[in-house]
Amino acid sequence: MKILVFGLGPILGGIEKQFYNNYYTLKNREIHSDFVTPYGRMAYEDDFEKSDSKVYKVSNLKRYPMRYIREVSDILRHGDYDGVYVNMLSAANTLPLKLAKRCGVPMIIAHAHNDHVPAGALRKFLHSRNVDTISQYANAYFACSAAAGEWLFPNVPSENIVLVPNAIPTDDFLFDYGVHTQTRERHGVSRDAFLLGHVGRFQEQKNHEFIVRLFGRYHRINPHAKLMLVGEGELRGRIRERIRSEGVQDDVFFINPTEAIGQYYIAFDCFLFPSLFEGLGIAGLEAQAAGLPVIASDTLPKELNVSGAVKYLSLSDEEAWLNQLGIIYDQMQLSGNVAQHRIAQGRQFDKTKFSLSQSGSCLADTIVDIARRNGVC
Repeated sequence: MKILVFGLGPILGGIEKQFYNNYYTLKNREIHSDFVTPYGRMAYEDDFEKSDSKVYKVSNLKRYPMRYIREVSDILRHGDYDGVYVNMLSAANTLPLKLAKRCGVPMIIAHAHNDHVPAGALRKFLHSRNVDTISQYANAYFACSAAAGEWLFPNVPSENIVLVPNAIPTDDFLFDYGVHTQTRERHGVSRDAFLLGHVGRFQEQKNHEFIVRLFGRYHRINPHAKLMLVGEGELRGRIRERIRSEGVQDDVFFINPTEAIGQYYIAFDCFLFPSLFEGLGIAGLEAQAAGLPVIASDTLPKELNVSGAVKYLSLSDEEAWLNQLGIIYDQMQLSGNVAQHRIAQGRQFDKTKFSLSQSGSCLADTIVDIARRNGVC
């Protein structure tokens, strides 16, 4: 079976990780994946190409819409694909679905990864115009959470929406004291520092402005606090300036995204997750797999709290966030078995459906089932 995948970007984010985590299982089930991207480089591109997948480079839709339509249509007509798999943060671009149906592709999967429209007036307008048309083109619907499915597929019965767990390789995140100390030492973070962490793209949705403001206030209360921000994106420069204005630049570390992301979660002492919205939030799952306490905005899905370690707080109440940081710090100081607790939380997480050890074949099984129902195999 051959599928053509849309929606992976140049930055290592949640969608990219989610598909990569399932890629080799799909391959082992004889589901061959090729990719379409309008970017010069796509996350995991080298890994995919080494495994004989094609990565088609197409024109930018906004700048060259007719060229994009022609190029994607040519790929679909001549690629002999059994299905397309479209990862979607909104309904702003439904063309891959529409073109797949026009070209006679039998299996058309739309996968919802968000439950709100990302920033941008044009994107919001296009989403509102297109969202009710998705069911005219797709014949299979995946979602990372119930809220994401209801939001992107409003006219699809909930029983027809498949909830696909954002399963992660938990072994990559299991707490290891050696990794914890070595990673901190490499960046000049002492053992007694209280290291707050965040992993995510520098974009409005992730709410870095809140993180910086909160850290500035908390650092005045606890000068042992440090902050590590892992990610890249268009707002990174602006966040650097905000950190300088808070006067805490010597205690904040910017880390570029890496495939070996587990080492940073293991190095953290607490994970901050104040996103304005998330379909589910892979970073929050990874943090729990590393045994971390997570402080999250109360707008995020309750399904995220897999381990019981997530504390949901309102973004309008910074005092509550400061108090929770104080509680976590005090617990660390009083506890003599933080490492054992983190390992236990990670092992418990490994038993859930969000671990690849439990749900590694879920996506492949679902695609095979849908393919059979559409006469593909």
